[in-house]
Amino acid sequence: MGYTRGGREINAMRDKIELRRHGRRTVLDSAAHDRRTRLNRLQATAEGAMSELKAGSAERRVLERVTTEVDQMRSTLDALLRIALAET
Repeated sequence: MGYTRGGREINAMRDKIELRRHGRRTVLDSAAHDRRTRLNRLQATAEGAMSELKAGSAERRVLERVTTEVDQMRSTLDALLRIALAET
């Protein structure tokens, strides 16, 4: 069974839309991976430094705040990605 010209055009447009959607998904996945990697590195560095500091010291409190902020940034990133993926 052959396609009409209109059917072929619709299929071609659908294929283009799917390629764009896949491209956006790939870009989002790549950006998310990069951001998570950087946040994980920052958190690991802060936690490593905290292990060398006395509990309750000013420096340790600063690093504890850094790890809290990193956790909040990670949560925000995840929420934004869920929204972006839902839109694709």
